[in-house]
Amino acid sequence: MSYLGEDVISALHEARQAAGLSQRALSGKAGLSQSHISQIESGMLEPGLSKLIQIARALDLELMLVPRKMVPAIKNITASSGPERESPTFALKEIERAERILKKQLALHGTSVSLDRAFEALRFFRHAPVTPADVKAISDGADHLKHNRDSRYSAQILHSLAYEWMLRRNRLAHGVSEEPRPAYASDEDDDA
Repeated sequence: MSYLGEDVISALHEARQAAGLSQRALSGKAGLSQSHISQIESGMLEPGLSKLIQIARALDLELMLVPRKMVPAIKNITASSGPERESPTFALKEIERAERILKKQLALHGTSVSLDRAFEALRFFRHAPVTPADVKAISDGADHLKHNRDSRYSAQILHSLAYEWMLRRNRLAHGVSEEPRPAYASDEDDDA
């Protein structure tokens, strides 16, 4: 039997297996019978909304509606697409150090658009599947700012740093390349 929610059911099945739970263990946590879980996972029974929520919450997941245009970004954030991706905890120490340096910059020079963008990028990095290259960019940028925070160039350094971090943030969130694309492009094949 095929139904519209089979992608969701498949995701719940994979989450159950990843959590190392048997159908019986999940049924106990969700308050449903094991046969009910089995029928749902096999596609023999389409779950109602309340049962779907019970199963998801038993797996420490939350069902929510998101705008369709945000789905690629959410999939990119939640996907673990290979060994080059690391857990955000891998980078937490460097992110926190960079935040401390930015707070000192705020105390010295006050707020700015660049400072706000740098903080925004760091907040995102806390929950994103960052790469070792991302962590190095965070660390190097924070070091550069720290060593030049009292100089007359600190505003320029902060601007460049915020720009680089936001490019990385956008790449992680939306899968965009690190190179900015032109606002307009000529299309030789378009003679209209």
